[in-house]
Amino acid sequence: MPQRPEESSLATGKVLYVLERAVRIILSAVAFIVLSGCGATTSKTPSTASTTPAIGTDLLSEVRQRGTLVIASDANYSPQSVRNADGTWSGFDVDVARQIALRLGVKPVFESANFDLIVRGHWLGRWDIDVGSMSVTDERSKVLWFSKSYYSVPGAIAARNGSDIKSIGDLTGRSVGVTAGTTFQSYAEGKLAGRIRLSDYRLRIVPYDTDVHALRDLGAGDGRRVDAVLTSVPTINSAIGSGIPIHIVGAPVYEDRAAIALDRSSDRESLSLLLAIDAIVDAMHKDGTLRRLSIKYYGADLSKG
Repeated sequence: MPQRPEESSLATGKVLYVLERAVRIILSAVAFIVLSGCGATTSKTPSTASTTPAIGTDLLSEVRQRGTLVIASDANYSPQSVRNADGTWSGFDVDVARQIALRLGVKPVFESANFDLIVRGHWLGRWDIDVGSMSVTDERSKVLWFSKSYYSVPGAIAARNGSDIKSIGDLTGRSVGVTAGTTFQSYAEGKLAGRIRLSDYRLRIVPYDTDVHALRDLGAGDGRRVDAVLTSVPTINSAIGSGIPIHIVGAPVYEDRAAIALDRSSDRESLSLLLAIDAIVDAMHKDGTLRRLSIKYYGADLSKG
């Protein structure tokens, strides 16, 4: 099967990553030797050996040694990820993350994280990976490493039941809610290509912290907050199932592929964990795990992409 453009780009990025980390390891080794030599010339110069990171330390080894995989996820992003009242987690992304941890031989530990914060990178070691239906973009790839994609994410416009928005053309000059920092926001602002150019409709973009809040405001029906919401089809369907009086307008307008993310600025070698996750994603595609989970949560196989 031929590589998709984004998969080819990811592969190239991983090669560059190997070269980058190799250079850093060599420079660290040189610095260690030089500093150690300097420390040996006089008893008054404190040794730096104890503060120099161990050369070759990698994130996968650390995860396996501690026995846990710390996963950043959205606590209010049904049906992808939800933290329940009893503290447990559920959802499509949650089950995907559990499978990754299981196949790595460790326990999953979920921590709630704001999506806008995650996509900025520089996690300072708070999380090992993010499993949050994150789409791969050039801008995000500057601060994050991405695995192979594990499913596709169709996006659509949601409108309140009874509103006069019957087609995409009815959005002209209207307010549209989006979650801040998402590709849906970038698409609505005309920064990403899709099936149509939403930016041609002179939308007033209203950023939200979560899709759920945007959809609840839309369902309130007063029209003073937002006239429509752009988000994933599964999220809209979940909101409809929970009783929010909204519907999807027309066909999906945008589609992107989701991947697991790792922090590019981590002080631990991330390539080993990234490649291990790639192998797990491949295995879950082949053994039908992603298909099964997609049908369970979305009612359709979105793993094909």
